[in-house]
Amino acid sequence: MALPYAIDALEPVISKQTLEFHHGKHLAAYVNNLNGLLPGSGFEEASLEEIVCKATGGILNNAGQILNHELYFGQFTAPKADNAPKGKLAEAIVRDFGS
Repeated sequence: MALPYAIDALEPVISKQTLEFHHGKHLAAYVNNLNGLLPGSGFEEASLEEIVCKATGGILNNAGQILNHELYFGQFTAPKADNAPKGKLAEAIVRDFGS
């Protein structure tokens, strides 16, 4: 899975080094582990979501960790001028934190 943004796009909030470790090594280990467990499992053609819903043991663990990481990495976006909170969320932030 490729990141949906540049490896350094989230700095300074999340460092390039953190993403290199979490995405490039941590997630890669789960992918490699799952790929090693799939042959002969009956899940060779299944989607990640199907595997998580139906598998057990190491297959479930590795597939679940991959899905968790995909959700984690997919929720972020590089800072842009037009992606500030609006409406009630923006009001609550200003109310509770001052800006």
